[in-house]
This record gives sequence, C-alpha cells and structure tokens, in this order.
Amino acid sequence: MADPSVGVQVGCRRFTARARVASPAEREPLWLHMARILPLYNEYAQKTDREIPIVLLTPQD
Repeated sequence: MADPSVGVQVGCRRFTARARVASPAEREPLWLHMARILPLYNEYAQKTDREIPIVLLTPQD
C-alpha cells in the first residue's frame, strides 16, 4: 500500500499498473464472481478469521 506501483506480466505482455484494495462495495460482487470460477477461494476463506483482500490493478501504460 505504501508503493502501489507494480510490474505485471500476462503471457508475453509486460506493463506497469497501480494496485489498490477493493472497497467493501466492490469486493462483494468480485468475490462471488471469483468463487464461482474457483470454489477453493471460499474454502480458504472459511479457514481464516481475516477478510481476504481483493487487489485491483489498473494499467498505467
């Protein structure tokens, strides 16, 4: 959070992005979508007391 600039590689594409934690309003629908794709997210969430953050990346270039 102190330095939200990150380097990302997707396949052979590399770019710089800005990372931020999703707000509570953003997080709920994103979590449901992710858990539909990979149900292990819900299994992992049940094993911890903390809320697992969702980090959003915005390309900068």
